[in-house]
Amino acid sequence: MQHLLKVVPVVGLLARKADFRPSLNTDEVDAIFDVPLEMFLKQDNYRCEEREWMGQKYIIHLFDFKCEKGVFFIWGLTAGILICAASVIYRCSPCFKGHLPDFQQLQRSLLNSLA
Repeated sequence: MQHLLKVVPVVGLLARKADFRPSLNTDEVDAIFDVPLEMFLKQDNYRCEEREWMGQKYIIHLFDFKCEKGVFFIWGLTAGILICAASVIYRCSPCFKGHLPDFQQLQRSLLNSLA
């Protein structure tokens, strides 16, 4: 919502991980790597920052992940989507707190300012 984007995440199951061969689009991402989904429910490698947007405070989630391909920084919308996916799949809440801005109120404010 920060950039008025609509994102629809898609989750799939792989019968055989070795058969999955993603193609890197360098206009969209810097690298392709896999992360254990349960990482997004744990305090390990997690930190957060409080931000403000249009007068509303919210928490932005940040994760540092190290693997054989390098060190990766997962944050913002991507981290939020993965936290939600992990919460649904593992049926548990993350070990940390966070809140989003009231996007409906922000949308009304934005639309009123454009009128």
